Amino acid sequence: MATTVKDQPIRSTLLTSRWVLFGALALLVSLNATYFLLLRPPGNTVESKPALRDTRVLQAVALPSQRCVVLTSANHLVMFSTGNVLNDKAVPDSLSALTVSPDGQRIAAGTTDNQVIIWDDQLNEVTRYKVGGRVTDLRIDDGGQAAVAYGIGQYTGRFFVGRFDLSGKQLFKKQVGADVNAIEVDGQNIYYAPVNGKLLALAPDGKRRWEIPLNAAGLVIRKTAAGNLLTGDERGSVFLVNPEGRVLWSRRLSEYNIRMVAETSSDGHIVVGDDDGKLFVLNGADGMTVFQSAGNPGSARGLVSADASSLTMFTSEGHWLTLNLAGALGAQRQGTVDTIMLGIELLLGVTALSALVATVPHWRATAVHTGRRLRDSRKAYLMLLPAFSLIIIFNYIPTAMGLYYSFTNFNLAEPLKFVGFNNFVKLSRDDFFWAGIGNMILILITSVAKELIVPLIVAELVFWLRNARLKYWTRTAFIVPSIVPGLVGIMLWKTIYNAHSGLLNQLLQTAGLGYLQHAWLGDEKTALWAIIFAGFPWIGTFAFLIYMGGLLNINRELFDSAAIDGTNPWSRFWNIDMPLIRPQLRLILFFAFLGSVQGYAGVWIFTQGGPGSATYVPGLQMFLQTARGEYGYAASIGLVLAMVVLAVTVARFRFNQTPGEA
Repeated sequence: MATTVKDQPIRSTLLTSRWVLFGALALLVSLNATYFLLLRPPGNTVESKPALRDTRVLQAVALPSQRCVVLTSANHLVMFSTGNVLNDKAVPDSLSALTVSPDGQRIAAGTTDNQVIIWDDQLNEVTRYKVGGRVTDLRIDDGGQAAVAYGIGQYTGRFFVGRFDLSGKQLFKKQVGADVNAIEVDGQNIYYAPVNGKLLALAPDGKRRWEIPLNAAGLVIRKTAAGNLLTGDERGSVFLVNPEGRVLWSRRLSEYNIRMVAETSSDGHIVVGDDDGKLFVLNGADGMTVFQSAGNPGSARGLVSADASSLTMFTSEGHWLTLNLAGALGAQRQGTVDTIMLGIELLLGVTALSALVATVPHWRATAVHTGRRLRDSRKAYLMLLPAFSLIIIFNYIPTAMGLYYSFTNFNLAEPLKFVGFNNFVKLSRDDFFWAGIGNMILILITSVAKELIVPLIVAELVFWLRNARLKYWTRTAFIVPSIVPGLVGIMLWKTIYNAHSGLLNQLLQTAGLGYLQHAWLGDEKTALWAIIFAGFPWIGTFAFLIYMGGLLNINRELFDSAAIDGTNPWSRFWNIDMPLIRPQLRLILFFAFLGSVQGYAGVWIFTQGGPGSATYVPGLQMFLQTARGEYGYAASIGLVLAMVVLAVTVARFRFNQTPGEA
């Protein structure tokens, strides 16, 4: 059929749209290939390899000639040279701090039994001397004198900063009143950071020169080439302070302890390591972050070598960590380029999608129709917006937060961190959780039996009472107990089960069956069954009313026809009542399942999960973890239970719903 003049604009539009589609896709593919294969530099900024196994590194210090000494948790001093072990010295003393002299000829360590030990650069002991308490940190100045922080007891206030010569003679000491985490020397001045969150300076005569507040207790102090002080604290902050006590800048980098601060030897940049294993490279002039790495295996415990191209550190897990300095300094620029590239790709993708919709007639018609409907219904959507907003805020956002927190370490003891499936791995090994699963299954089976059988029998009996007045008052009598809070009923049954004065044991004693008396809630064999039996005769008001409503909704003509046919009550129950109240049965079954999976309040009031784990249920484990502040782990338990409920709910609506059933 020939193309009419009216169809020519449409044909032209389709042709143009197709060319736009093909052009956008070709440009997108070529741009990605060119950038990622040719232009984008390799991303190996940080490399890690193990150096020490089966031990942790407490501290690492650099020596000349590309050497370093590492203090391990096994109380060994290990000397490395370019990654190879030169010396491994076991130290019988318990070392608490490690340092090296500016010339690299002396290595000094403090001990927990009030000593300072000095070795030469081959780890041969030169001398040792006593100080007046446990050593927390020490430094050696250019003159070979040692500044030592030491103290006795936690609450005594007997904490000191002292200076000693090479022979161990004390030149002066200053009582500082609080335990000291870190110390540094600069000529004759001593700088120290006690646990009270300050940085202080002492003059050569021991008088206080100045003090400044930090965000938290300082953990490390290092001197820069310009004579300034770098300090990292417990709240992830880094400060640069000049010798006169003026803060040049401060930066909050992390939620974790800062364990390492050091200045690079090449260009004055600053490298920082925290307890989460992250590395930061800062601009030395203003403290702005120019690079941040992801978590590494362990926290950096000391810069052991540096040159113009790379930095090498030791981590707490015994790994060499090498930072490509050029790659790190270019990371910020690279991030900007990546963002621009992502924006271009999104724009091209939207263009291609729009061209595709315009090209395919069916899609184009659907898009036009949807747009018109949205335009015509905009007032209705605006009126529904407040309701949708509240539902999202109070339903969907908390659900999404719980989902996210289940993959984190969210607790009150440490900063929030994404941990992947660690919580679920821990859950798979949780004996209490698995004991609770078994108990939950038993409670579920018995709850289903109680909710489906007893209330249905009672509803049938009340429904078939001939006297209308008697039916009304009987129905009311079964409903009245619902005004009593459920907690009262649980406490009443707990009193009935009391081992000494409980009604159950008293009845057994009166009936001459005293030998059957028992601590019903205190025995692992009977505790769970006692909880299950509570509430006898198990006529739940909710289930009773649901069944009554279902029976009242059945057409009376069916019963009249059955009576004419001579149907007996049992046959009528199975062939009329049961099929017609099937929706009510499913509803009660679902709520019985839901209450058994999620419920824990009754178990908590009866036994708090005991004795042992005899009455534990997963919901109780979730509650207890929340009470302990382990919110991430509790969220993972909640997610597992929610998935079980979701699976059963989907199965119910997918396989059990009859046509026309709500």
